[in-house]
Amino acid sequence: MKFLSSPIRFYLGLILLGLSVTVAAASVQPVITIKTKQGDVVFHHLDHQIRTKGECVQCHHEGAGVHPCRDCHDGKTVRAAREVVHKMCRDCHNDQGKSASPMTCEGCHE
Repeated sequence: MKFLSSPIRFYLGLILLGLSVTVAAASVQPVITIKTKQGDVVFHHLDHQIRTKGECVQCHHEGAGVHPCRDCHDGKTVRAAREVVHKMCRDCHNDQGKSASPMTCEGCHE
């Protein structure tokens, strides 16, 4: 008798995958305030996680990174975070339709 037959391994794998996704999602704040010169941006991270079905790479090109974009996107060695985030957010929000999100500066920056 095998201890871990194929169906048992499959279901055990699903359980472990579910636990890892739950832990990753639980470790992120549901709302993040991003300080900018133009005013704070209140970003509803949990809402975006739900909409992307937990696929972090849709926004985080290195996966679910925990460091601010500005740490790498300094505008010297690579494009500035402001340029990258504005393009990424606007493109996605345009794809969702105008009623899905704010499209003016004041719509995001308080």
